Parts: sequence; structure tokens; C-alpha cells
Amino acid sequence: MSLIWPDDVGRLSLGHVSVCCALWLGSPMLNSNDSSFAAAGTAAGTASSPRPGSATPGVVTSPPKALHNVMRRQISGHLTIRDVNGHGAAWVVYAGQGQLHFVTSTAGERSRLKYILQRTRSRLLAQVNSGFQTTAYDFLQRGYETGQITQNQLSTFLRLFSQEALIHVLSMPQAVIQFDRDMNLDPISVFMPLKELISPIATQIGAWQRLRPEISSPLQHLEILDRNGFDQDWIHQLGSLITEPPRVSLANVLEDQPSLYQLAYRLKLDILQLAKITARGVESGILGMVIRTGNEAQAAKETVICIDDSVTVQRNVKLILEAAGYRVLGLTNPLQALSSLAKEKPSLILMDISMPNLDGYELCRLLRQSALLKDMPIVMLTGRDGFIDKVRAKVAGSTDYITKPFDAQTLMETVAKHIRAASS
Repeated sequence: MSLIWPDDVGRLSLGHVSVCCALWLGSPMLNSNDSSFAAAGTAAGTASSPRPGSATPGVVTSPPKALHNVMRRQISGHLTIRDVNGHGAAWVVYAGQGQLHFVTSTAGERSRLKYILQRTRSRLLAQVNSGFQTTAYDFLQRGYETGQITQNQLSTFLRLFSQEALIHVLSMPQAVIQFDRDMNLDPISVFMPLKELISPIATQIGAWQRLRPEISSPLQHLEILDRNGFDQDWIHQLGSLITEPPRVSLANVLEDQPSLYQLAYRLKLDILQLAKITARGVESGILGMVIRTGNEAQAAKETVICIDDSVTVQRNVKLILEAAGYRVLGLTNPLQALSSLAKEKPSLILMDISMPNLDGYELCRLLRQSALLKDMPIVMLTGRDGFIDKVRAKVAGSTDYITKPFDAQTLMETVAKHIRAASS
């Protein structure tokens, strides 16, 4: 349950941009006695926060104030920031020791990455188009490790990706914010001062704030509500912005209900320009904005536990499933599984096979001996793809088997399928 704190958010709605910038550009507009500042402190993990590796309950507060508090206190971990008015994708801010490391979203990462690489004319774009089965952070790290981009280019891409996300984080007057002391970034490549990141994007923050009555997030998808108005008016406005040949015909541009990021990429447009004419279409009733995050109504009730000693796998699973509305708990020590599973009572278990101390086969056998867990769906996550490995997993009691690396769609469909079957 979210804790509602007394917060002078109403004041922020009028001067939100100046407040955002003042926090990092030196103006003493807030003090530590402000009740909303205290709320942000709770969200960001104070001295009374839970032990490292655990998360605080979500609180409703101002994202600029929460981020400012994290930076001022030099706390390490990540903030998950979700709009209070919707159930769409969240934004995730990774920070440590007063510096920002990375900002991303729990859905639409591939679309955002393609959009940014296209705008910078990077040669990495072709690789995203040919297949993307990881996070944007890992993708960019791998580009550096394989010599495709330099250290400076890696830093630039991480900064641009983070700035573009921060625009939307800071345009929210209030949000449900949860703090977790786990960093979940490995390796940490950049240390970015918030002050330097915020100043260049202040104008965009203000513009997106003004668009919020019609567009709460660029991760939303577009649908046509008035076909005549779309054909006669909106396409004409859209065409006036296009300077390069688009990737699709304008008449069919919304047939698959793309997100704003997807549409900006297809039309080679700046997303803020696109958002401005989209907002006019929404205001006139031509267009509607749709949230697409999987079967959220079902997933919101379900807890998934991932048992894997890999920080990268834990992060990928968390980002993918939390975007679909699941609650995800990660365990890196298989020996802790029995007590944690009995306490949390998850709807499904994801489990690595190759783990220290106790491998997945043996752990699965132990779990099946418990009356509480004998019918629980258990899906093995493994890099082994041999027939013998699959047979061993089945004999040990696993319900299904996913081979690494896996894509988001495969993971979500497998989890949904087995939770649905178990509950029927």
C-alpha cells in the first residue's frame, strides 16, 4: 500500500520546471524541514531504511525532491518512479554517492534506444534492428567491450539515454516512488552530476509538463478514434513535419498502435515535435492514448520469485516482468529459497540451473517435497539447451524451461501461461 504524505504538489504544478532546476542549480527553495522533503527522504532511503537489498514501500511525492534527496544524502540504489494517475511503465533511476549512473524505463527500452541511436546516426542502430534480447545498458556496454564504440561514445550514449528519460521523470508533478538499495548495474561506467544533466533539458521538461493533460508518457501508444479527422487533418499536420522519407505510409502509420517512440523512429521525427501535434489530435478527439503493458489486471495480483546468482539476469527479469505489472523478488542464494518461498507464497518460480552451493536440479527436487510448493509452477532459466538437460529439468520437477538469452516476449508469455494454468 502506498503511503500518502502531505506534499505541496499543488504549488509545483504551476512552477514545476523552476523547482526542478532550482534543486540542482543552486537556488535554496527547499529546506530539510519541508514535509514533502521528508517524504522524499523516506522514499529515497534514510538512516531508518530497511537493510541493504530491500525496498521501501512506495510513497507519493515529487520526483525532483526525491532525486534531490538521494543526491544530497549520497545514497546508493535505484528509484522506481511511476505516475500516480496510471498503471503504465515506470522509470528507473540508478544513483550512487551523489552521482547518477543511468535512467531507463521498465518497458519500451528497445524503442527508446532505437530512437536515440537514430537521432545520433550511430552505426549500432543496425544491431538493434537485427535483434535485441537484453537491456539498453547491457547492449551499450557490449558495444564498448567489443570495440564498436569508444569509452567516450559509451558515456555519451548513456548520458543521452538518461537525459531523455529524466525529461519525463521530472515533468511529473507527483509520482509513486519506491527505493531499493540494490544497484543492479554491473559494471558502473559513468558518474553524472545531476546539475549538469538537468540544465540542458530544462526547456524540454517544461514542454512535456504542458503536454501532460493529453499525454502522460511517451511510452503510451496511439489509437485512432476519429478516422475522418485523422485522414483529413492529422495526417496533413504530420506530413508538414517530415523532412525525410518515412519508413511507413502515413495512412497506415497507426495501424499497429505504436508508442510515441516507435512512431518518432519510423517517421524520423523529434519526439517532442511529434508529441505536440499528437496532443492536439488527442484534445480534438481524433486520437486516443493507450497503455499497453501486458495482462496487467491479472499480473498485478501475482508475485514471481527469480532464483539466480547472476545480477544481469535478475535485472533483466525484473525490468521485463515489472513492466507487465508483476511483483518480482530476486534471490541470489539458493540456500535461502525455502524460507523465502514459504514466506512470500509466489505464483511462479524462475530458477537458474547452474548456481553455487546448490544447483537448480537439486533445489527443484527439494521444493517439490514441500506440500506448499509441490504444485507451484517452476520455470528453469539456463544457458544449457541440450536434450539431456531438458529431461533432467523435467525429472527434477520443473514445469517449463527457457534458454538464455531469452527475449521479453518469451518470458512474459511463459510466465502468464503457467500462472494462468495454475489458477484455473
